[in-house]
Amino acid sequence: MQSESGGLPERQVVQDWSSAVEEEGMNNIMEIAEKEMEKGIEFVSKILEKNDNLKEKENLQNNLKKKEANLNENLEDKGKEKGEIPVEDPLEGPSTRAKKLYSEALGGKKKRNEDYYSYTDHRRKNVVCLHFTGNIIPTRETVGKDLLMESMQFTSIQVYALIHISGSRDFDVSFRNILFLDAFWAKYEKVKDTLYWEDFEVIKITENATRYITILFRNESVPSSDVSFWLRQRCKMLGALSPIYDSNGFWNGGYKVKVQLKTSETGLQHLPNFINIGRDRGYLFYPGQPKVCNKCGSSRHFGANCAKLYCNKCSKTGHESSNCTNMIVCNPCNKEGHLYINCPRSVNNCHSMDYIFNKTVEEDMDLEAEELARKQEEKKSKEGGSL
Repeated sequence: MQSESGGLPERQVVQDWSSAVEEEGMNNIMEIAEKEMEKGIEFVSKILEKNDNLKEKENLQNNLKKKEANLNENLEDKGKEKGEIPVEDPLEGPSTRAKKLYSEALGGKKKRNEDYYSYTDHRRKNVVCLHFTGNIIPTRETVGKDLLMESMQFTSIQVYALIHISGSRDFDVSFRNILFLDAFWAKYEKVKDTLYWEDFEVIKITENATRYITILFRNESVPSSDVSFWLRQRCKMLGALSPIYDSNGFWNGGYKVKVQLKTSETGLQHLPNFINIGRDRGYLFYPGQPKVCNKCGSSRHFGANCAKLYCNKCSKTGHESSNCTNMIVCNPCNKEGHLYINCPRSVNNCHSMDYIFNKTVEEDMDLEAEELARKQEEKKSKEGGSL
């Protein structure tokens, strides 16, 4: 029922629009506040997590520093026990120590013999390194005078260079040729226990086992493959046999080849002065080769003056071949029971794939001669055509 004035019905309450708007605004504000609160909580958690990581990292660094300090203390204690590090005297104060050398900072003295240089400088020849292991490093002049001149009787005629960088423990000695290097190793075995050498370690820089050998035969028909086989039984061949030609281009029946001698505890195992392939004897020589008796191996005399009996059948001393009861020994392969003519490793009896598919030195020589003849014919034909 409407009022007389035509207004709203009785007892009907007019809605308060301002309060509704205010309530809706509050709800929006609460939602925004909740979102901002979540972002704030996430940001704070990240900061806390970062702080935890920094603390953990700091703790790890502190632990590493403690371990390093303990390790250094243990090393110093061991060095003092061995006498390598001087012990401080409480009355005299701290002892003076030399600064840490760059060679020690790069790895100290670990595996000096194996890893002395990171690479091999093939330009250097006949070089040894004298590495000092004591406390006070001597001068270059002292090492040259005491170790090389007085202890080993070397002079500037034999020594090419003595190289030392100030502050380093290494003294590099370069000899003029491989003969003087061999003499150094022979003398070192005699003087290494003397007072001069007690604080030095000798390191081999260049290999003194490499040799360029020459082989000469009086018979041009000795197979080069058998010569190579004989060499491989006694050393390591670093190349193929190279025929020797004279100034006129004629082959003299000999070869040159680069080899590496075998080594033992007593030193290098040198090759004999003679090479026997069946009944053919050749002459073998190279720089630094000792001259010894081909019968007993003595360096005091040669085979012609040897008083010992030698058997050509079994290659043993004490009897001659006419009285030998032992089995015959093949000189190329050094095996018993057969002669060179029946040797299964001889090129004449062996059917190895190397002999079948690879050219021999003689075949290469024939090909070179044919190529030379062809060039000479071409040269003559050109000269004839120009006339």
